[in-house]
Order: sequence, then C-alpha cells, then structure tokens
Amino acid sequence: MKPIKLVMEAFGSYGARTTIDFTQPGQNLFLITGDTGAGKSTIFDAIVFALYGKASSAENEKKGEILRSQYAPLGVEPFVMLVFSEGEDTYTIKRIPAYRKLREKGEGKGTLKDKAETEKVSLFLPNGQEYANGIEETNKKIEELTGLTRAQFMQIAMIAQGEFMKILRAESKQKKEIFRKLFHTEIFEKIVRELENRKSEKGKVLERMKTECRMIVSGAAIPKDCENEACLNAIKGQITDGSLANMDQFIAELGTLCKRLEEERNSLGEHVQKAEEQRDHAREAYTRAEGIVKYFTQLENAEDTLRECERISGAIKQKETLIRDIRSAYEIQALFLRYEEAEKKAKETALNIEHKKAVLPKLTAAASDAEDAEKRAKTALETEQSGLNRIQERVAEAKKTFDKIRLAKEALQKSKAALEVAAKAETDARKSLENLKIKEMNWKERARELGNAEAAYEAWKGKNAELERIGADVESLKKQKAELSQCEVRKQKAQADFAKAAGAYEAKNEEYQMWNRRYMASKAKYFLDRLEDGKPCPICGATQHPNPCRIAADTGDISEERLEELKNAAQQLNKAQLEFAGRSNAAAAAWEEKKKSFDESFAKLRHCESLKAHSGAAEQEITDETVLDIFKRWKAAVLKEGTRLEKNRMQQKEIENALFDAAEEKERLGETIERHHQAAGAANTDLKSCEREIESLTKGLQYASEKDAENDLQAAKEKYDEKKHEYDKAAKDALKTAKDKTEMETSIRQYEQELPKLTADTAEKKEAYVTAMQEKDLSEAEWEEIVKKHRKDEPDQLQKEVQKYGEKSASAKSLKDAAEKAVAGKARPDLDALKQAQETAQEVYRNARETYDTVRTLCQDNQKVYEQLKPRNRECTAFASEYNQLEKLYKLFSGTVSGGRMDLETYVQRYYLEQILYAANKRFQSMSAGQFELRMTDLEKAGEGKNKGLDLMVYSTVTGKTREIRTLSGGESFMAALALSLGMADQIQQSAAALNLDIMFIDEGFGSLDEHSRSQAVKVLKEMAGGARLVGIISHVTELKQEIDNQLLVSRDETGSHIKWQTS
Repeated sequence: MKPIKLVMEAFGSYGARTTIDFTQPGQNLFLITGDTGAGKSTIFDAIVFALYGKASSAENEKKGEILRSQYAPLGVEPFVMLVFSEGEDTYTIKRIPAYRKLREKGEGKGTLKDKAETEKVSLFLPNGQEYANGIEETNKKIEELTGLTRAQFMQIAMIAQGEFMKILRAESKQKKEIFRKLFHTEIFEKIVRELENRKSEKGKVLERMKTECRMIVSGAAIPKDCENEACLNAIKGQITDGSLANMDQFIAELGTLCKRLEEERNSLGEHVQKAEEQRDHAREAYTRAEGIVKYFTQLENAEDTLRECERISGAIKQKETLIRDIRSAYEIQALFLRYEEAEKKAKETALNIEHKKAVLPKLTAAASDAEDAEKRAKTALETEQSGLNRIQERVAEAKKTFDKIRLAKEALQKSKAALEVAAKAETDARKSLENLKIKEMNWKERARELGNAEAAYEAWKGKNAELERIGADVESLKKQKAELSQCEVRKQKAQADFAKAAGAYEAKNEEYQMWNRRYMASKAKYFLDRLEDGKPCPICGATQHPNPCRIAADTGDISEERLEELKNAAQQLNKAQLEFAGRSNAAAAAWEEKKKSFDESFAKLRHCESLKAHSGAAEQEITDETVLDIFKRWKAAVLKEGTRLEKNRMQQKEIENALFDAAEEKERLGETIERHHQAAGAANTDLKSCEREIESLTKGLQYASEKDAENDLQAAKEKYDEKKHEYDKAAKDALKTAKDKTEMETSIRQYEQELPKLTADTAEKKEAYVTAMQEKDLSEAEWEEIVKKHRKDEPDQLQKEVQKYGEKSASAKSLKDAAEKAVAGKARPDLDALKQAQETAQEVYRNARETYDTVRTLCQDNQKVYEQLKPRNRECTAFASEYNQLEKLYKLFSGTVSGGRMDLETYVQRYYLEQILYAANKRFQSMSAGQFELRMTDLEKAGEGKNKGLDLMVYSTVTGKTREIRTLSGGESFMAALALSLGMADQIQQSAAALNLDIMFIDEGFGSLDEHSRSQAVKVLKEMAGGARLVGIISHVTELKQEIDNQLLVSRDETGSHIKWQTS
C-alpha cells in the first residue's frame, strides 16, 4: 500500500481544497516542515481518517464534527480523499466526517441544523466502480486491502507524536495480536482452542461417565449383617463422595454379595410357595361357609316379612277404595270451576258495555278542544323561529372577528417571547465569550506552571521500572520464605514419623526375639526330657549324656505359625522404618536447599543500593523481616510521585486540547451573538404588525365582548325553546285525546260481539258439571267434603304404598323358596373359627412373602448395579487415560503450566520477531554508533510468571549487560522504535502475509536526537527510501532541512493551512 494523492477540504486546519501529490518529489524521502500549529500533523490525521474513519492517537482520538475546519464557510462539506496503490491496482477512498448542514428554508434559514449528518465513505475499485455496501462493510474492505487494523497501521506505518514508544514497549500480549495479523499465526491459536474444546468435551463426557458410575453405585443396597457389609458401605461412601479409586474392589465385593443373595432368594421361594397353598385352602373353606350362612339368614328374614304382610292386608284394601273416591271428586271439581269462570266473564262483559257508552260523549268534546289549541301554538312557534335566525347570523359574524383578534394576540405574545429569548440568548452568548477568554488565560497560566510534564513522567517511569524489578525480587523472597517454612514443617513431620516407625519396629522386634528364644527353648526342653543313656541324641547322635543343659520349666506356649506372624510383622515394620528414614533424609536435604536459596536471595536484596538508600539503616541492620517494610515504604513513595506526575501529564494534555478547542468556540460564539441579534430585530417587527392588526379588527365589532354576543344568542334560544315546549305539549294533548276517543269506540264494538258467545259457553259447561256428578255417584256436598279433607296428589302416594306391599310379599315368597332349597340337609357352619384359621394362614404367608420380596429386590437391584457398573467402569477408565493425555498437551500449548506461561503461538512468533530484530539491529547499531542492540527475553525466562515471550530488552555493548527497554532515554527510545518499525516492515515484505506496505511517516521525535544520531537516522531512512517505499518525516527541526532536499512546506494564516512542494 503506497499513497499517491491526498485531497482535503474543510478538514482540520485546511479550509480551502488542498491537494498533495506524493509523486511530485524526485525521491521517496521527503520532509514535511513548518511552524508549530501550521498543520503538519493534520496531513497524518487525514491519511489515517481516510483509511479508518478516526484520526490522531488513541489517547486524543478525533472524529466527527471536531474534524471540520473552522476556516471553511459553514455551507462547505468537509471531506478527505486518498488515492493509493496496492501492487498494480489503484484505489480511491473518499470519506466525509459527521457535520451539521445549514438550514435551507423555514425559520432559522442559513443557521446550522441541530442534528449532524452521519459519516459517509466511498471506496472506488481499480475498475472505477464504487464498492456499494454500507459503511461497516466498506471499512472492513479497506482494512482487508491494507492488511492492518488502525492501531497496527499507526504502530508500523506511521509513528505519530506520542505513539513511537507503543510498539517498542508493548507487552507480549499486544505484540502477539499485531504479529497474528501480519504473519497469519492464528492457526496456532486455533490449534490451542481446538485442543481446549476437545479437552472440554472429553472432560464433560468423562464427568458424565463418572457421575453415571456414582449414580449406579448409589443404587446398590447393602443388607445389614452380611459378611462384607462394612467394606462395601465404606467403599460406596467413598465413590458417592467422588472418589472412584476403589471401584474395582467394590465391583468384586458386590459380585460375591449377589451370589449369596441369589442362594438365599431360592431357598425363601420354596417356603413362600408352601405358605401360599395353605393360605388358599383356608380362604376357600371360609368362603364356602359364608355362602351357607347367608342362605340361613335369608330364610329367616323371608319368613318374618311374610308374617308382617298378612297382618296389614285389610288396611291395604281400604286404601284402594279411598284412591278411587279422591280421583273422582277432583275430576268433578275441575268441571265446576270451568263453569263458574265462564259465568263470571259473561256478567263482567255486560257491565263494561254499559260503562263505556256513558263516557264516550266527554272524550269527543275533549279531542275537539285539543286540536284548536295545537293550531294556535304552531303559529306562535313559527314567529319566534324567524327572530332566532336573524340573531344567529349576527352572532356568528361577531365570533369570526373575535377569533381573528385572539389569533393576532397570540402572535403578539409569541413575538414578545421570541424577542425576549433572542435578547437573553445574545446576552448569554456574550457572557460565555467573556468566561471563555478568562478560562483561556487561566489555562495558559496553568500550562506554564506545569512545564514539561511529559518529560518528568518519562523520568519517573525509569524509577518505576527499577521498583518493579526489585519488587519481583521481594515477592520472590516472600515466596521462598513461605516455602522454607513449609519445608521445615515437612522435615519435622518426616523426622517424627521416622521416630515413631523406629519405635514400633524395635518393640515388635523385641517381642519376636523374646518369643523366638522361648520357642527354641521349648524345643530343646522337649528333646532333653527324652534323652536316655545308651540311646543316641536326635541332634548330635551321642549315646552318653553326662551333662545335659538345664532349662526352666515355664518357657511359654507359642505355635510356629504365631511365631512366623510376629516375624513377618517385625519385617514389615522394619521396611516401613527404612522408608520413613528415606523420607526424613529427603525432607532435610530439601530444607537445606531452600535455606541456601533463601539466604542468597536475601543477601542480594540487602546489598541493593536503592533499597539501602530508602531504608535509613546500615546494611547489617536490614533483616528479612524489615526488608519487606522498607520496600513497602519505598513503593508507596514512588507510586505517590507517579500519581502526581501522571495527573500533571494528563492535565497538560487536557489544557492543550482545551486551548485548541477555545479558538473554534470563540468564533462560534461570535456567530451566535450576531445570529441572535438579527433574530431580535425580526421579532420586534412582527410585534408592531400584530398590534396594528388588533386595532383594525376591534373597530367593526357590534358587541362589546364575545360574552355579550353569546348572551344575546342564548336569550333568543330560550324564547324559542319556550314556544317549542308549548307547541309540543299542545300537539301531544291533541294526539292523546283523539286516541282515547278512538280506543273507546273500538272497545265498545268488541264487547258487543263477545257477549252472545260467552252466554252460550256458560250453559254448556254447567251441563257437563251436572252430568259428571251423576256418573261418579257423588253429590255436590260429598265431593266438596272429599276435596276439603284430601290433597289432589294423595292417591299417588296411596297407590305407591299398595304397590310396595305387593312387591314385598312376592319377593319374600321367592327368597324363602330359594333359601329352603339351598340349605336342605345342611348344618349351620362356625364362621368365627374358620375366620381365625384363614387369618393365621394369611399372616404366615405375608411374613414369608415380605422376607422373600426383600431378598429378591436386593438381589435384583444389586445384580442390575453389578451388570451396569462392570462394563461402564472399564469404559470410564480407558476414557480417563485419553483425557489426561489431552489435558497435558493443552496445558503445554496454551501456556497454563506453572513456570511455562508462553503459549504455542507466541513460541512460533518468536521466529518472526527474531527475523525482525535481525533487520532492526542493523539500523539500531548504526544509529547508536554500535552502542545498543534489541534482544528478546531469554527462552528460559519467557514463561515465568506470565507470557513474556515477545518482551524486548536492550543490550549495551558498553556495559555488556541487558536491561529493561523502558530505561532508554527519549532519543534512544526513538531510535529503537524507528529501527524496530523498519525491521518489521522488512519482515512483512518477506513473509507469507504478502502485504505491500510501501509507506512510512514519522511525526516528530528527531528533536530528542543528538547530531550524530540524527545524521545516522536520516542516512538509514535514505537507504530505505532508495527502493519503492515512501518515507515522510514530519518535523520542525532546522537541521533536517539541510539534510533532506525534498520538502513539503506547510504554513498557516487567517484563511487556514496551505502547502507547497520544494524539490531538488
């Protein structure tokens, strides 16, 4: 990637459109020079903004509206366009930052909109077509073309003010991210992630398998009082708690238990079968006896029922007669009631006809009077309607005028409010401008007080680096002291264990020797007791025994087997004694080693000059206890100083930014004051116009107020409503009287038509009533007496009683016959005795069955556990072996092993870093007159504590020592960073990443170099620019102007920044 042309407009300090043609100078090395604040670094910002949408460093990041130039008119659109080559292809990027457009119409025309336009970016491909995608996709495409993220680009291709130290001092983690992008080493990270995923998956499967085994084991039921109960329960407890160490022993013991339970189950099964047969026999005998007793009871009950039926047969016949008489009486009553109702209706109809004919003349006269009143009320209503219409028209016209006056007054109030707002805004803006000027003076004064805070902070970093190095030694001493204490405890425990084992062996060996002597004595006494002169000794063969040994009679009684046991026990204890002796010696040796290491570390710290200087005590007075307190006080003092210097440094940066923004803010406030002044004038003009309009409208009004107009209209409506009410009432009365007359005439005609029919119906129903009394043979007095004494539903109840009696008698006869047949020739059984026999047999069977079921369940459950557990345990053991191998490999590759924190990807990247340092040191040694070279952290130390595999150190050929990179001075650091960036660029060109990074910009930093170092640095850059790479130096150092011919001159006036090429 190599820039060809850069175009800026309304960007940063560049107001007018400015084009920089990078192909104009005759050489690839050029100087960008100009006064401080002229706009040199803005060129750098523009290139980075075009590529990534953000400018400047990460600590002072600029984007959005802040990038718009204060020197450009408000209507000009800001943009940056970068044309660059990538290999043989040429690409063009145009990026417009977020900014606020001008209002083109309506209120506030010509002022800035409140909401900013969003950032836009266009990428034109080599074929001239635009890469038509959203801003995020386009940014990704640009990053793909450069092959670098913004942070990586600024660390490798552009060394900006304050940025040149970052790649040099970056930790291994940050360098790893950069190298991964450059050299495509992500495959090694993927390998580690894949190992982690596989380990995790296998771990989950293994844990699931172990859980399954524990669950299976938890299902094992260990019966009490079995031979191996204690052993099985103990191992089961260990397994369910998580330890599977004794799983094989558990399976073997469980298999033995299953065999014993199976034998016991078979024996109990035979016993259960016999008890079941006896129970079934007793149950059948009791069931048969129950059936016979049931029939005896049925016979007795049936005979009792038949005797009761015979006793009440006479009363049943009386009820049948009463049923018949009640039903007849109620039939006659129904006919009588119908006759009585018809007679009553005919009489009422005759009376109604007579009454209505008398009322009809009065209704006719009332209808005529109501009709005349309705006509008079209608005439009065029409007259009042005409008057109401005239008043409504007059009031409506007045309301329109009042509405116009109200709108004019509202506009008047708005104009007053706008005038007040504009005046207040103008006053506030003037106050803000004065306050800003005061703040600007204060900031400049504070900046002078702070001085060069950045340099002070860099000097403090050197102190802090020494503090961190000694702090690591102090932490190491603390760790060694703790380890020494632990070794002391282990040594004492090992010595105590050895003493205990030695005592146990001596006691047991003494016991064995004593019994061995007694045993040998008893054997000798046996032979001595049987020695006889003339007979050979079984041991020596002599036939004469002049002086046999005398042995005490009580030698004790011990068997040869018991003596062998004592011997074996003594030998085991001797073996344990020797093992504990070895452990004790090893613990003592480990303690001596730890003590030696601790003493060496402490001596190193006690001799440390910096620590002694902060202790206030002589070297011999410093102990391992006080050294920690000394370091703590020293660290607190250094950190306190660092906090103060960091605060000053950040405050200085904030002041610089504030002063930069203040200029733009002052110009903006000036524009604001002018805008609000013009708004106040416009509001005052609108105010006068509204007052004239209100005066004109008020002259033509017929009413003093809108309320008077409404009252006049309301009075007219009330008069109209009164006349309307009178008319409605008259019309309603006329309608009602006419309706009453018509209804009366209709009613009379209906009654006259119904009367003959009602008279005939009465005669017919009387005849039916008389005929029924004759047929039922009941007089009027008789049926009335029956109805009075008995309810209408009483026959139904009596009929049920009669029917129930018949059913009861027939059922009793049937049951009696069946029972007599069933018990013929049989005696009544003794149910109590048979019940007792059945319950006894049932209890025997139940006890036997419970015992059998318990043993059978135990046998089935344990057999199931045994059959599931045995193959599962074999599978789990094999899987655990695979998992352990995978876990070991993952820890090694991921750098999670204690003392080996460097991962696989970092290890591979060290190869690339080695190549980079080879190229970088050629330049660094040249620039530093052979004094320094960059080196990686040693491989042995790269994984200690944390991953330091890509950390850099600096080797001094003068002192022959390696030290921290942070200890370099500002000029030395700049040379190291420049050499490293150049070396990295060389490696990029040679690597498989195939990135064509033919660009390097260096923003300042040369001011920290002495004359020799500066000349050497320029020489290196000239050599580098001799190829295809474009190298630009942004600096205001005067001496560089004499060494570099091609120069881009940057100046700044009241219209903004301007550029001009000066070439050789």
